[in-house]
Amino acid sequence: MIKKIINAKTQSVATSAIIISIAALASKFLGLIRDGLVSGYFGTSSLADVYFTAFKIPDFIFNFLIAGGLSIVFLPVFSEYMHKEKEEAWKMVNNVLNVFLFFVILLCLIAFVFAEKMISIAFPGFSGESFKMLVSLTRILLLSPIFFSFSSIFSSILMYFEKFFIYSFAPLIYNFFIILGIIFIAPKYSIYGPAIGAVFGALAHFLIQVPSAIESGYKYKFIFNFKESGIKKIFTLMIPRTIASAGQQINELIITGIASTLAVGSIAVFNYANNIRSLPIGFFSIPLSIAVFPALSKAWAANNDSLFIKELSLSLRRLLFFIIPVSALIFVFRAQIVRLIFGTLGHKGSFDWLATQLTASSVGIFIFGSIGSCMIPILARAFFASKDTKTPTIISLLCIALNIGLLIYFISVLGQGAIFEQALRKIMDLESIKDISVLAIALATAFSSTIQAILLIIFLDKKIKGILCKDNWIFIFKVCIALFFLISSSYAFLRIFEQVFDNKTVAGLFFQTGFSSLAGIGIYLIIGYILKIREANELSNYFSRKFLRKT
Repeated sequence: MIKKIINAKTQSVATSAIIISIAALASKFLGLIRDGLVSGYFGTSSLADVYFTAFKIPDFIFNFLIAGGLSIVFLPVFSEYMHKEKEEAWKMVNNVLNVFLFFVILLCLIAFVFAEKMISIAFPGFSGESFKMLVSLTRILLLSPIFFSFSSIFSSILMYFEKFFIYSFAPLIYNFFIILGIIFIAPKYSIYGPAIGAVFGALAHFLIQVPSAIESGYKYKFIFNFKESGIKKIFTLMIPRTIASAGQQINELIITGIASTLAVGSIAVFNYANNIRSLPIGFFSIPLSIAVFPALSKAWAANNDSLFIKELSLSLRRLLFFIIPVSALIFVFRAQIVRLIFGTLGHKGSFDWLATQLTASSVGIFIFGSIGSCMIPILARAFFASKDTKTPTIISLLCIALNIGLLIYFISVLGQGAIFEQALRKIMDLESIKDISVLAIALATAFSSTIQAILLIIFLDKKIKGILCKDNWIFIFKVCIALFFLISSSYAFLRIFEQVFDNKTVAGLFFQTGFSSLAGIGIYLIIGYILKIREANELSNYFSRKFLRKT
């Protein structure tokens, strides 16, 4: 039974997206527990800054070679090979696995040897014991990219065969091991606990996918040939994407490096807030983009432009229908959410009110760019499916440069007492906080991600007409009307439940936030149904069928 469930194929993009979304929800829930435990033990201290920074160089290596390049272009090439000759396709898989593993191990060894020098250049704000600990943690975490490299290849195989269950389950295992590291190792070995957990989590992330890949037809053979046509094609396709990924990772390193020179805890505040921002991306955007990618690749390979537009438009509308209200609710209840996640686990008092204010304000600013951030994965994969990696790469690099420029500008502005800073302090209720320069990161990211999404839409519409059609604009207008009622009702119910529940207790915060959010969502769905938004009607019909079936 278990084997049958694990190897079961999904029947549609919607089903795939649901499976991935459910798994993503569970993974994000574990991620929240993980972050809550980290904040509970280390708060916004220098140890927390060290922990988050230690992931940057290992993540750079993995994203540079694998996540940002290979994992994107591998599936279209593998699809092409499987369409022609299955045996050659499996040979290509083994060759790609061995070649890229060689490069990953080589880069990890170089980073291990030169870790001290690299860290001193990239993160100048660290010194003394914090610097030594950062070097040690970085070297431990350099094992992770090796395991994740294996995992990415097998993930692409499972995606092709539409076996999304086990693919989606793997991230849960990763977060679970980090949590184990915090609970059982951190009490004795401090910040080394979650780092060790992350390494074992990466290993488990790979191993859990192996049986399903083997069942799909994979069999390991040592093949190492740089001249093989599949390798050449992958390298050619991934060059632009790798450049873009490198730019994104350099951007991340620069942000962290600049943050290391700000007040202690700035790196931690940024990462805590960014992890909340990533919740709708991980739960809605990534699952939808992953689920629709094979369909878009197959539609393009079949020269079916109408099907391509249909699948893309449907995915974007589903995304926006859910992401817009969720983003609004995160903004409305940002302080409550931050307090519930980061202020209730671990050692009481580690995550203080100052940390809450700065993190909540960063979340609020991040959310203004969340719609753009959520659209980017789907829009980018639309280009990748059409084997166009150049256009999104150029756009990505331009927006990375914009992000860095805006970051430097906002840091210079926040501290001068300008009208903009005064307005920001007033809106976010930060008048009593002396240094709010960490908010510059969220401001720059929100602006640049929004512009990136707009540019991707414009150029995609030029490439394949149909994205900016009248029906899609009408859909957005209807969603905005429903959103108005959601925000108004959420604030109204919040004021009511503030009189019922004590916000100084965990239970009070939970019920206050939960009931107000549910009320707002309910009104949003009702208005959506009245306005005949397709997604609202689909939800209504689904629950009606379930209810009628039971009765």
